Amino acid sequence: MSEIRRQEEQAEIEQQTPEQSETVLETSEAKNETELSSEVIEKIMEKVQDIDKKGLAYSQSDYDNLPGILKDGLLGQESYNRPGGKKEGYKKRFGKEWAENTHKTKDAFVHFNIIGRGRDLLGEKGLEIGRSYLGMPPNTIAIVFDIKNYEEVQQNYGAQEGKSHTFLNHDPNKRGEKLGVSIPDTEFGFVLSFRVAPRLFQGIVLSPGRNMTNTEIEMKIRGDEREKQKYGYSYDEEYNRARYKKDKIADDDYSPYIKEIVESMKEVNETKPERLIPIYDADGNLLWPEQMSYEEVKKYVAERDIKNNEAKNI
Repeated sequence: MSEIRRQEEQAEIEQQTPEQSETVLETSEAKNETELSSEVIEKIMEKVQDIDKKGLAYSQSDYDNLPGILKDGLLGQESYNRPGGKKEGYKKRFGKEWAENTHKTKDAFVHFNIIGRGRDLLGEKGLEIGRSYLGMPPNTIAIVFDIKNYEEVQQNYGAQEGKSHTFLNHDPNKRGEKLGVSIPDTEFGFVLSFRVAPRLFQGIVLSPGRNMTNTEIEMKIRGDEREKQKYGYSYDEEYNRARYKKDKIADDDYSPYIKEIVESMKEVNETKPERLIPIYDADGNLLWPEQMSYEEVKKYVAERDIKNNEAKNI
């Protein structure tokens, strides 16, 4: 917060009644809990980008998994979670043992999508992250990350076991398509082996995706029933149906999520503030560390890139 703004707030407080002053002070204290130095904020703003830019990679996960993701990175689904594998693997996902085993074996696959390479989204309006199949559930997040150091390999069954920094088209209907031009449906997207490190994270998107249609809800329920019969998973149909019908996060509900995310990032990166990343909504609006509309973000990025290019040519 700038010195000028602090002075303005202090002047406002002095003009308030005792009751009003107490409310203002409480609000100010809440803001200060996530306050960062101007240098750190500047570094975060350097990472701000148009999240609908072609080539950006993003992976969706449940909101509750974010602290572990920020700490350990995006760690894939282990091979023993595949059909025919050990059933206990499903229960161990996101646990300490799961993370340690994934690091050790490198036999895990992260599901993700790439902007501009989603067949089911071609020709439609709106940001891709907000329309992708994997981004539908409410109370979810998407991690935007750097994919340029990963090598795309030809599709077989899965990413090459034990060979990190490779990825491939995961759509079973698009086998044999040329590398770099394959366009899978976002339901399948791509898979990479075996991890995306936190240093490669570029942003967090809150509640990406659209709401499910009634037909899609029924398809999910039938899929749950098949998994129950095949793998012995237990689930509550009434609970799942209600969860699938939930709306996305309302605009006025973003603040508690932002506060929790910022606190998690600061805790995990206490000695590495350079790893703090911007937070967006699924419409591309910047929510943190500053607030900008999607149009303002695009203008800001364009002007910043021009200045950076000019500086390089001096």
